[in-house]
Amino acid sequence: MPEFAWRMNGLSQESIENIHASALDLLQHTGIKVEDNPRALDIFHGGGCNIVQHRDYGIVKIPSGVVETCLKQTPRQVTVHGRGEDTEYAFRMGKVTFTPFGEQIQIIDPETRQIRATTQKDVAEITRLCDYFDDVGVVQRMVAALDKPAGTHPVFNAQAMFENTGKHILIGPVDAQKFRVIAEMAMVYAGGPENFSKQPLFTTLTCPTNPFRLEKNCADLIIESALLDGGGIVSSPVPLLSMSTPASLGGTISIVWADALAGLILAQLTRSGTRTFLSNSGTMMDLRFMGSNYGAPEMPLISGAMAQIATYFTLPSHGSGFHSDSKMVDAQSGYEAAMSGLVTSMSGLNIVNGLGALELGYTFDYAKFMLDLDMADYIKILLNGVDLSPEELALDLIKEKGPGGEFLSSGHTMQRMRQLSNPKFFDRRDRKAWMQLEQRDSVEKAYAESQRIIQEHQPPPVSVEVKGQVDEIINKYLVDLK
Repeated sequence: MPEFAWRMNGLSQESIENIHASALDLLQHTGIKVEDNPRALDIFHGGGCNIVQHRDYGIVKIPSGVVETCLKQTPRQVTVHGRGEDTEYAFRMGKVTFTPFGEQIQIIDPETRQIRATTQKDVAEITRLCDYFDDVGVVQRMVAALDKPAGTHPVFNAQAMFENTGKHILIGPVDAQKFRVIAEMAMVYAGGPENFSKQPLFTTLTCPTNPFRLEKNCADLIIESALLDGGGIVSSPVPLLSMSTPASLGGTISIVWADALAGLILAQLTRSGTRTFLSNSGTMMDLRFMGSNYGAPEMPLISGAMAQIATYFTLPSHGSGFHSDSKMVDAQSGYEAAMSGLVTSMSGLNIVNGLGALELGYTFDYAKFMLDLDMADYIKILLNGVDLSPEELALDLIKEKGPGGEFLSSGHTMQRMRQLSNPKFFDRRDRKAWMQLEQRDSVEKAYAESQRIIQEHQPPPVSVEVKGQVDEIINKYLVDLK
């Protein structure tokens, strides 16, 4: 363990406790609007919450004692699994991994460099790319299979992801019907319900609506995920400053924490011990252009605050970094992605999503994905800090070399030289050597390398039999829709 490591502690313990107290006040007195979902209202009521019933919805007032009980019931030590060998990933405080943003609907085609709608093939290929990199510990659904029948893309997203990675996946099923289809598929890929319950292959992304709303589909997904043996959720409100939350960051963070807790509480009241990540993917709205600006500094400030509050409660966290509002890989995308990726990682987020994200979260780009991973390696070196053990202080070696000594030929250097930073795309040559390269542009190198990996990397295989069973599940689902 290093003697010191770089971390960002923007919130004091007193500040965190004030935010939590504000959220408790809001949950108990303002309440959560649960829309068109009697089952969710019954669960809240059975857990000790007060319900103010209206015609098509109920306002759930959640006592502080219920909140604290549910927080205690939420697992602190979380390990997730994929269908491949040695693909488990254990979440611990201070440990970070990286994954794409989702769900983007456009992609810059790596061949034509033109923007187009995303397809299931894109889902498969980006997933395969994620499977290749160790820095991607879990794979979040990144783009939508928009070439499939309208409204069915989450099912086809899941199929492409399960078949192109051995890692755990995070996926947004949208509604309970698609969740059940995806869960049935996952059990086939896992080798049966018993195997799935021991090593569940996916976690459900859910988005409580700011401020203080659980619409029907969101509540259904939380409940279905909690009832599934091995199921878990990411409770991820998506605040938009000046629109769904106040223009002030303090007020926004209080609302976001309350809404994230609402998802956690419904999950724990449904099944105590449900795996839950506390998250958000919110930002500001630039009132000049009326868009959700994911490259803005407000995004990492909110995600960083959520990370620190979750860490205070020793709960796993998830949020957004590496985003840019640029339309292409350029200076803007580099600056914005580096700043938000660094701030969120140093704040303690366990999962930082945003690799490859451009244009207000609408567009995925392969070169940006690859360059973001170079930045992730840089960030991890900062997070790992400095080891001041006797072996690393190397005082005996320093004394041996003495004044004017050189260390290049020492065994100590030979043993450690590959531990030093070694970017894949950021060039460190001098100009003369750089000019002699056949390919000098880092963006072009990143595009080329991404496509090489996609062509050559082989994720854990899926048998013909399993693929056939999954096809049957999907075909039945499509027939039932008619």
